[in-house]
Amino acid sequence: VSCEACHGPGSEHLKWADIVEKGGNPEAVKNMGLAIRLKDPENAVWIFDPDSVTARRSAPPTNDLVVQMCARCHSRRSVITEDYFHGGSLLNTHWPSLLETGLYFPDGQILDEVYVYASFLQSKMYQAGVSCKDCHEPHSGKVYVLGNALCYRCHMASEYGTRKHHFHDPEKEGALCYECHMHERTYMQVDPRRDHSIRSPRPDLSIELGTPNSCNQCHTDKTNEWSVNYMKEWYGDDVFDETHYGEIFYAGRNYSPKALPALMKLAANTTLPPMVRATAIHLLGNYPEQKSLGLIQKSIKDPNPLLRYATLNAAQNWSPEFSLQNFLPLLNDTTRLIRIMTANLLSRVPEKNIPETYKDPLRVAIEEYKASMMINSDHPNTHMNFGNLYLNSGDYARAEASYKEAIALGPELFAPYINLADLYRREGRDGEGENLLKEALEKHPTMAPIHYSLGLLEVRKGNTDVATNYLKQAALLAPEEAHYSYVYGIALNSQQRPVEAINFLESALKNHPFDKEILYALSTLNMEQGNRQKAYGYVKKLSEYYPDDEDVRQLMNAFN
Repeated sequence: VSCEACHGPGSEHLKWADIVEKGGNPEAVKNMGLAIRLKDPENAVWIFDPDSVTARRSAPPTNDLVVQMCARCHSRRSVITEDYFHGGSLLNTHWPSLLETGLYFPDGQILDEVYVYASFLQSKMYQAGVSCKDCHEPHSGKVYVLGNALCYRCHMASEYGTRKHHFHDPEKEGALCYECHMHERTYMQVDPRRDHSIRSPRPDLSIELGTPNSCNQCHTDKTNEWSVNYMKEWYGDDVFDETHYGEIFYAGRNYSPKALPALMKLAANTTLPPMVRATAIHLLGNYPEQKSLGLIQKSIKDPNPLLRYATLNAAQNWSPEFSLQNFLPLLNDTTRLIRIMTANLLSRVPEKNIPETYKDPLRVAIEEYKASMMINSDHPNTHMNFGNLYLNSGDYARAEASYKEAIALGPELFAPYINLADLYRREGRDGEGENLLKEALEKHPTMAPIHYSLGLLEVRKGNTDVATNYLKQAALLAPEEAHYSYVYGIALNSQQRPVEAINFLESALKNHPFDKEILYALSTLNMEQGNRQKAYGYVKKLSEYYPDDEDVRQLMNAFN
């Protein structure tokens, strides 16, 4: 890491240094010629108000350039341009991860290697105006002082350094602030890293969501219930009464219909940290777009690009028509990532439907998108994305070439095979698609999506027995995919095996209790078998989960 990595190009700084060395005016060159200067522009300090035990910033921050600067390296992200712009949003040059499944636990604690940025952006510290350099000396990266003394600079020791707060032996590690609020997770067996979301322990969430907590990470011989009891004894029975956003994220990740209003409430709450709001918006992608239309129309105009980015993330699962109706102005957004994501979404819309005033911005943004993908041209996903882009524009020849390149670079990935086979289907070349999928299956016999695609292909050919065997394998290999289970259940019923179908779908429902397709199938299949009471139980659940769904209403009316 060099000086220019953080401060930007050094030529203007050299001019400034030359002027100063010759006795000239140090103000002749603004900010010492640095694109980013670490000096606080507000000259703010942390002060204690009378009777306050926590310091506040003397002036609110006008930007978070330091956090954005550090995030260039200290974030889980991919690069979208090599033309790095110092002093701007991270989203001008990078594609960061949100609090996503597989990267973070549902409550936002670190799971995979995620490098601080998204953790810190969900913290109360960030909300209060704390930046990286408030704790870390920028040039060495080390904290200014070791132990609790670092925290006591803003959190009064007389309040937070006593047994009445931490209830541990002051001479042992249980009294260290960071052991409770920034516990470690070790990577590669040798690299412990602290979670910068800086949170209070919630052993109750460990019971409910399966998340870690610092109490039991130290007291490994105790249960989560033991920790909950002690926390209530120390801090009162109401210590866990407040709903944590992790509970809502967990429900949203599992497609619970009841999570939708809670996610919308989180997303709209401007007092919450930006990463929490952005992740709530991202999870709205699991729900029909019309339910959250008003919120989405606000979030695409939010001044924070992270929220606009999250909105476009959610829209990946929605219709091209929705993008056309709501996202056209984002083609002219000031943030590069917003423009290229919008271009990708709108590439699914026929060119004739794009208003004339947006055709040129769309072409420019698509070229930006192509350039961003070429940064990672050695990766198979890049060529798969190129294939999707060409497919959307109707350039089937280039789409085919791109999918083939993706397969050559990443034969272990299933998506390029499926996309190429689907392209062959569009062109009436199902035979080539079948050969391709069978070739993929020979190499990777446990790829559930390949089994599923072959099952659908055999359905089109009228080979129901062969199709059902493929669909069965897909459902068994990927029980986490509710749709695979649903389709296999329907296939069993179509073969006059309704009891098997019902039994299988009931088993799948245990993993997907809110899935509308499975519940609907169970209600109708049981009705057909004369199990009216059982069928009505599933209809009641559908009506509870999806009260506004017209098909569900009609089904309920059939019972009344």
